Amino acid sequence: MEKYFKDRKGRKLSLDEINHYMRAAKTIHLTIELQDKVDSIHAKID
Repeated sequence: MEKYFKDRKGRKLSLDEINHYMRAAKTIHLTIELQDKVDSIHAKID
């Protein structure tokens, strides 16, 4: 995510670019939450 901004340093982001970044951030956040749940369930199985 940091690289995304670094690559665009010094210019104004379009609304589409901002929306794309926000969707990517949300996807990563939800993936981390789901992975935590999977890990918790997996720990109970072992």
